[in-house]
Amino acid sequence: MDAVSAASEAKLGLGMAGMMHNNTGLLGLSGGGAAGESFSISEFLLTVFSTIEGHPYGYVGFIVFLAFWTTIAAPVTPVEIGGGCVFGPVWGTIGSLIGKTTGCCFALVLGRLFGRNWTMPAAIEPYLEQIRKRPFMVMSAIRLAPIPLGVKNYGLSLVRFPKDEYPYHIYALSCLAIGAPFSIMWGNVGGGFKSVAEALKR
Repeated sequence: MDAVSAASEAKLGLGMAGMMHNNTGLLGLSGGGAAGESFSISEFLLTVFSTIEGHPYGYVGFIVFLAFWTTIAAPVTPVEIGGGCVFGPVWGTIGSLIGKTTGCCFALVLGRLFGRNWTMPAAIEPYLEQIRKRPFMVMSAIRLAPIPLGVKNYGLSLVRFPKDEYPYHIYALSCLAIGAPFSIMWGNVGGGFKSVAEALKR
């Protein structure tokens, strides 16, 4: 693919992502908001990690929790940083990538299950043919857009494909391909902190 085509795919994906952001109504599930809300999330995550850290099956618990956290469209970055802090950059990164990808796939299934009767806004329709023709490229471009992960997951779950044959494997591959660099980055960031409390305060 030449540079012009790549730029075109990126522009297409970002445009569709922006439309999803404005129309899916999921932003409120993604964290952020007032300082009190962020503090509450931090306190909750501290409790979770204090339980995980001392448990013999803590690593499995971390993966399961991150999968759940991703599915409900909560902010995953602090969890990935915490994983790097508790389990180290390597195992923290691997656990984050497994948990986050699994959560993205769960969100896809839930979105398709409960959104089967939801109709895409007319403004998004021009983008749909391209995502059907080049699902990996457009899904990857959407995943690079600076909007909450939950909006991307649930927005993509609402895209309809011919004969209702959704390319689940391509969706999962785009999650892995785009999620890996971020998991590596946040795992290494977390590995530089002495405690989860210190990491989550930054």
